[in-house]
Amino acid sequence: QDVPRGNFRLRWDSPGINSGTNLPESFDAVDLDGKPRILDGTADRGAYEQFPPSQDSDSDGLPDEWECTYFGGITNANPDDIEGHPSYANRDHFIAGTNPHEPGSFPKFDDIVVDETNNAGHVLLKWASYPGRSYSVFRCDNLSTGSFSLVANHLPATLPINSYTDTNTVGPGPWIYRLGIQLDE
Repeated sequence: QDVPRGNFRLRWDSPGINSGTNLPESFDAVDLDGKPRILDGTADRGAYEQFPPSQDSDSDGLPDEWECTYFGGITNANPDDIEGHPSYANRDHFIAGTNPHEPGSFPKFDDIVVDETNNAGHVLLKWASYPGRSYSVFRCDNLSTGSFSLVANHLPATLPINSYTDTNTVGPGPWIYRLGIQLDE
């Protein structure tokens, strides 16, 4: 719960999860978010059901909570379908933490700043950060070779924006960057 911000949903570790009473009318009911009232055998206490963190009822690699949030049901999303952005499948959006229905919602650097004040050539990169993910930064200096080198690995999510300063750039560039995203296990 985050009561000051008006969030009355149960935390993932709340003792109120699966501790309610299953009434006959609960079996076809939905909570205030439109999720099935009974998700894991027993109703949760309160007005909202909490998905178990990694529950994936249809074993498609997309957690039930994510499918319900973006597709209105726990079996409504195909991991390989492309929705809002032509280069990202639903699986990619889940991993990135982005919205599959928004064309502008995809992993990208929001800001790239080159510090040339002391000829150090440091490059500051910033991107939107999402909980439960870690990030890697890759760099290359020639797209025709397509050879990206890892410059930072396992950068933890720092909400809402991650940043990384590449202090190992040499010469005037060009420097081309790629962002890798991994789900925390």
